[in-house]
Amino acid sequence: MIHDVFANLLVRRFILDIENHWSNLLATVNFFSFARAKMRAIPTVQVALCDLLGRYTGQPIYLLLGGHSGDHFLVFE
Repeated sequence: MIHDVFANLLVRRFILDIENHWSNLLATVNFFSFARAKMRAIPTVQVALCDLLGRYTGQPIYLLLGGHSGDHFLVFE
């Protein structure tokens, strides 16, 4: 799914436009009526795109995906 369908939507596009990619991937899945199992590929691509964004900006991926969640957190004073 990722190689055969999603790659055509991502190649030669501005890779850091994650929201636009998300919309295009979801619209493609809905248009072709892929099964729910196929829809699980979208978050995989989103994590990969966020990883690329993190590498580009020097930020950890957990911040790009919504921040830290757990018992320990950063306190800014």
